Amino acid sequence: MSRRPWAALAVVASVFFWSASFTWSKLALQEVNAWGLAFWRWLLAALFFAVYLPLTGQGPPVRQALRQDGWRLALLSLLGVSLLYGLQNIGLTRTSAIHSSLIMNAIGLFTALLGVVWLGERLGRRGWLGLALAFSGVAIIVWQGAAPAVGASTLAGDLITLAAALCAALYSIYGKPLVGRTPPAVLTGLVAGFGALFLLPAAVWQGLTIPALPTTWALLLALGIGSSALANLAWWQMLARMDASRAGLFLFLIPVTASLIAVVTLGETLTWQTIGGAVFVLGGLYLAR
Repeated sequence: MSRRPWAALAVVASVFFWSASFTWSKLALQEVNAWGLAFWRWLLAALFFAVYLPLTGQGPPVRQALRQDGWRLALLSLLGVSLLYGLQNIGLTRTSAIHSSLIMNAIGLFTALLGVVWLGERLGRRGWLGLALAFSGVAIIVWQGAAPAVGASTLAGDLITLAAALCAALYSIYGKPLVGRTPPAVLTGLVAGFGALFLLPAAVWQGLTIPALPTTWALLLALGIGSSALANLAWWQMLARMDASRAGLFLFLIPVTASLIAVVTLGETLTWQTIGGAVFVLGGLYLAR
């Protein structure tokens, strides 16, 4: 089989798992709390990599990465797993899956701004215009969440989700130097392991329980193995077969697909304000690329 069908399959897998994760998380939160959901999700991902890495002969790179960048990986895990998914789950208890998936696109906005401030990268006029449009879109969505017309306010959940997006951007910026010297599967596996470890105290503090419903375990397996482990592996597989700039464009499908899944599965509604905000966010990020 040629490389192109495999790349297409990786695109479909990544977009589906990451898009569905918002609805799956929302459903799982009916039985488990926010920190517990994050812990179980990343524990299952860590267990997957604990089997996958030795089977693929990547034990030595794991030990080398721990010796060379152990504390950096620990900090990366705190940002990109523990805080990111803990805050995202807390946000999901206070806002809709549609809002969450759209606001998480602020990752691109924050990453670009941090790249300018932290890494000294430059943006042209088109880049700044795109970021301004994306910020306006996020503001529209968050402002709508404060409006009494929508019923229960989602403002708190939207702002917490925005904080999760900032953690994801910090994860990308801080992890950039590590990607060049650590195999992707090793990096993802170690981040998953450290992340689950750091999530345990918060989960216990909030009241960690073992889920009783088979449907909840199915959701946790889908999130841990699918959205966390396999989606990341598929993403790196895709990057190995196409340019990063082209691959990154497919990420714009995630909020669209996530919104459709939330409408069909959760019965959430798309308002004109949400659609308008989404157009600003996605169009702005496209311009900024």
